[in-house]
Amino acid sequence: MCARSSGARTLTGVSIDNKVYGFAALTVPRTGDDVWMDWTLDGRTVHLQCGPFRASRDGFQLTSAAKLTDNSPNYRFRACGGGGGQAVQCTDWW
Repeated sequence: MCARSSGARTLTGVSIDNKVYGFAALTVPRTGDDVWMDWTLDGRTVHLQCGPFRASRDGFQLTSAAKLTDNSPNYRFRACGGGGGQAVQCTDWW
């Protein structure tokens, strides 16, 4: 497992049956916070968004759906989140 963080937003990779999946997580969200994962097939110019997923309770970890990773250098992920009056923040592309 590996992770990259930007504040409380984390992009995580987890291995299941020798396949690596990436997902976004908010470790201590507040009600109304959102988290989502962006992924790109062209290095970062055009991306797809998975989410947002909204926290309905304070303090319980919130995650996006997981997406199977790829070894291509153009297939990249980032975690994003915002809400509660906070500006949207994203991790670097991973």
